[in-house]
Amino acid sequence: LANAFFHNKDYVNAEKSYRKFASSFSGDDYFIAAAHGGIAASLQAQKKYQEAAQAFEKAANKYESVLAPNFLIQAGRCYANLGDNAKAKAVYQKVIEDYPKATEKDEALMLLSMLGE
Repeated sequence: LANAFFHNKDYVNAEKSYRKFASSFSGDDYFIAAAHGGIAASLQAQKKYQEAAQAFEKAANKYESVLAPNFLIQAGRCYANLGDNAKAKAVYQKVIEDYPKATEKDEALMLLSMLGE
């Protein structure tokens, strides 16, 4: 249901649905991590960049899954949208250092270079 709301650009209800799922689901951490990523993406789509960045970082740090590098990239994008290039650079650097084999590493390198690194 949350994905349906998100794809229909109803980001407020998507966020609510992802939150409900994340708080009530007791199964695989991958699905909980994905729900937290959905919360963050919903906040990002609402242009609540500070909250979104924090939510993406929390999801990446709490759930060390294959989703973590992407969550960090999205956190960096949120920080960049806020004009906080130092935080954006820090999360991009974390992707490069902590996930050297992730496909997101190249994206992090490119985003760093766009910020002047």
